[in-house]
Amino acid sequence: MLITVGDDTATFDAFDQSSQVHTTIPCDTSEPGQVLLPHRTLHDVVAKLPDKPITITHMGSAAQFTCGPRTFELPPMTLDDYPPLPDMPPAVGTIDWSDLAAAIREVGAAAGRDDTLPMLTGIKVDSHDGALTLAATDRFRLAHTTLPWDGDDLDMLIPARDILTLARTTWHGDVTIHHDQRRLGFTLGDTRTILRLIDADFPKWRPLIPKDSDTTIRIDRKTMADAVKFTSVLAGDTGQVVLSITSGQVTIASKTAQDGAGEEVIACDTVGNELNIAFTSRYLLDALAGDGTALMTFTQPGRPAMVWPDLPCEEGKVPDADRGHLLMPVRLPG
Repeated sequence: MLITVGDDTATFDAFDQSSQVHTTIPCDTSEPGQVLLPHRTLHDVVAKLPDKPITITHMGSAAQFTCGPRTFELPPMTLDDYPPLPDMPPAVGTIDWSDLAAAIREVGAAAGRDDTLPMLTGIKVDSHDGALTLAATDRFRLAHTTLPWDGDDLDMLIPARDILTLARTTWHGDVTIHHDQRRLGFTLGDTRTILRLIDADFPKWRPLIPKDSDTTIRIDRKTMADAVKFTSVLAGDTGQVVLSITSGQVTIASKTAQDGAGEEVIACDTVGNELNIAFTSRYLLDALAGDGTALMTFTQPGRPAMVWPDLPCEEGKVPDADRGHLLMPVRLPG
């Protein structure tokens, strides 16, 4: 990390092959200067310091940090080894950071983690008709959501790991989005971040969303999530739970020869055919995250199911929704 101290500000810069962060904060300065330090060690030590002001002293052979009763020193790195910082891409629009970060967290859970399939390790972002759409999939589930957007047209694949880390940042207000063919940038006040985009083709996901349903239920998200957590304890290594939908209720169950069996019955609104269908519990829990009521639509035991917001829905159809979670079922036990 490069620390640059001016008359009344301290600037922090760090970047690697995939991302770059730059931020400036006010400080009391006795003498301007610049020091390059190993960021991982610096981060880990500073995280253990008390919530008090930090005094930084550069003594040539070491940078000394004092915070309350604690003091530590780090050997500086050679400034000539630090490459020049890249320029920010052109600005393309602004968006509320809280809304964007929530959307990133919502879809990012569905992104793949297999680096041998780079097209699945990202969040697809594109814009059309005044809407910014985010989507992610790992082949077993797919999440998508939409935000209002009045900026330039966008079409990019963002590394999910990097953008999810950024989404934990507690920024407030509108951020400026920057974009070119290779990079995505964010600016808010004196902080800016640049991420390198993934150069791969994301699957055409929109045709995968079911247009019809044979079975529909409306159920409280927390009630069903608690039932899934309970039964999945007895699901063994597979982590699979079975949903048995009958008139006015759904039974969530699991059974393995080694771990035993468990089930919970929940009353809910049901429309359409009775159905038995199985899912990986972790994926189902991700789709149920949040508060309120979920609308779930199903067709056949071997075909994708959807978890939607609580929206109006005609019998036999799916709602007109700009966000949802697609879940691929697993084979029913036995």
